[in-house]
Amino acid sequence: MKAKNVTKNIHKSQKLWRYMTLDRLINLLDTKKLFFTPTKFYASTDPFEGLIPKSALDAIAGVLSKSQSEMIESIDKVRNHALLNSPYSDEIKSEAASRFDEIREQAKSHTLKMESIYFNIMSCVVVNCWHTNNSESEAMWKLYSDSHKGIAIQTTAESLIESVIDPKADRMFFSEIKYIDFDSPDIKPGDCVVNGNIGPLLKRTAFQHENEARLYFLPEKQYTNVEEAKPSPELIDVDINKLIHKVFISPYASEPFPSSVRCVLKMFGIPEEKIITSSLLTPGNHLTRMF
Repeated sequence: MKAKNVTKNIHKSQKLWRYMTLDRLINLLDTKKLFFTPTKFYASTDPFEGLIPKSALDAIAGVLSKSQSEMIESIDKVRNHALLNSPYSDEIKSEAASRFDEIREQAKSHTLKMESIYFNIMSCVVVNCWHTNNSESEAMWKLYSDSHKGIAIQTTAESLIESVIDPKADRMFFSEIKYIDFDSPDIKPGDCVVNGNIGPLLKRTAFQHENEARLYFLPEKQYTNVEEAKPSPELIDVDINKLIHKVFISPYASEPFPSSVRCVLKMFGIPEEKIITSSLLTPGNHLTRMF
């Protein structure tokens, strides 16, 4: 991954966590590929995923509107000049005028078309999300475990970036998420820019507890027809040994789940010292109860 595509706001030693169910971990270990989800697939949990505040949308619309006005003005100038100075018959001039009018109408619909293309592109961007934290998160265990049966991969920003070995890495970005109040009247277009990009790096403050950073890119197949592109997942090759520092087992899980996880991980060559049963809910012997 190119250095310019990596955020400067997250230190390379920053711990990252990916909380998931056991079946997702097995899939990662078996395929040695990270699963990237299209932003549109998150609509059920966050329908605002991939969207931007009105102020940013208005700014984009303003740029497109200016472009549209300039285009129409140019068409009118060419039209008037061509028809006024044309030596051809009135019939030919009439046909030319009709053609110019068609082009003018197409230009008028340019803004709406470009807005539609923008939102279609955003829905096709694929992401792989990580939680930034120096320690475990009780809230994340509850959010991403299946009936308390969950695991968490712990790595660092540097290891995550270096573990990606897929050729697509050159088109990939890694950045923190910016959490803002989409409804605030004080939001300016510049507030919606994160590391030179807008989507898909904006989320509402209601999701701030996720403290998210993500890898993301627009799949190559979406470049060829941005108007009709359909969101679909992507799988990216990674070096598992470089990626995984530790695998934590949920503090809420009871036997036989922890033993089963250890057995599965050993089958995939994950060493015992990398497998940790979370002690998040277990008081240490050095602590004394007050009641």
